[in-house]
Amino acid sequence: MKQAIDNIQKKADTKQCGSSENPPRPRGKIRRVCGRIKRAILFILRGTKTDGFFVTLKKLANIVFFFMSRVRLSVVIAVYNQEKYLDDCLSSIVAQNFGRLEIICVDDGSTDRSSDMLREWQRRDGRINVITQKNAGAGAARNNGLMHAKGRFILFLDSDDFFAPNMFSAMTKRALETNADITLCHSYQLDASSGDISYNRGAVNDEFLPRKDVFCYKDFPDKILNFCIGWAWDKLYKRKFVMKKELRFQPLRTTNDAFFVFTSLVKASAIAVEREALVTHRFNIPESLAATRELSWQCFYKALIAVRDELKKMGVFREVEQSYVNWAVNFTIWNYITLAEPVKSQLHDLLKNSYFAELGLLGRDASYFHNNNQYNKEFMDKIIASPIAVLSETE
Repeated sequence: MKQAIDNIQKKADTKQCGSSENPPRPRGKIRRVCGRIKRAILFILRGTKTDGFFVTLKKLANIVFFFMSRVRLSVVIAVYNQEKYLDDCLSSIVAQNFGRLEIICVDDGSTDRSSDMLREWQRRDGRINVITQKNAGAGAARNNGLMHAKGRFILFLDSDDFFAPNMFSAMTKRALETNADITLCHSYQLDASSGDISYNRGAVNDEFLPRKDVFCYKDFPDKILNFCIGWAWDKLYKRKFVMKKELRFQPLRTTNDAFFVFTSLVKASAIAVEREALVTHRFNIPESLAATRELSWQCFYKALIAVRDELKKMGVFREVEQSYVNWAVNFTIWNYITLAEPVKSQLHDLLKNSYFAELGLLGRDASYFHNNNQYNKEFMDKIIASPIAVLSETE
């Protein structure tokens, strides 16, 4: 497994440019000059009537200001009992070829060696800021980190993943070129049990994407909630966008990022995708919260309801209803299939008697569901028609 990880790191190293050393902090005079340059460029923009020229100069203004002034990227990492993987995570972050960086680690009441490890990392690297809180879950920890962030852009990363050395520079460059509120990247997945690494094909579904460089929900309202997964670790956000739209993570034990991610996709004016795979995401970790969802198995339903209610509050639910229904049936069936007894039987009865109806999943024609979702539609029909004992024999 170590050899596979090294190969990914070497592949990323060949693509990066620039030094991994932190650039010196620009002096006040230089920052003032940068500000004048940006204002001059923006003044030119107001006088032009050519859309293509306008867009080109606006990109130039953003890039010039970004690379010549002290603009930070804030990285927020929620940490809970990750002594096994924390060093891998932080090593890949401090080695980034991106200097204007603050690393906010929120210790969510860890009971293993994670707290001591974080303090040691903070001592070794001044960019790391450790915040300690009583255990409240990853959602609350990310919200806490967000309140301390100062960067123009922000990433919410998982403490058991690791990242290509050029991830931060590649994603911020893409965000600046496109002026995107949200920038996604592709990823690899690492099976923690077997050590196998593969391309994460389900993270971003290119087939659903509009045929344009920058897009928003209006370009594909029937698929806006289906082209990517509702986790936050492969998405770069403008912090100003997050604060203006009052985006926050739900305080749930699991599925705490779905509300933040899916509502942000509909609220964003511009979304872009970086085609390079820049994250290696660990899964199948026996001690992870995802592996113990039986302790919080109703969290997925709370997330689905919260997203639906927010879309209705925004007045856009009817526009994106087909996308929501497809996501809801897919997410519901996945949660059902991956649960163990006895809570699986409890969920079966709730789905059959109330959840499916409350989520608006019943009475839809087969054509309403995307081609890759037909299996889940058929499985939903089986749950409605069959008692749990019979269904378990045919799964």
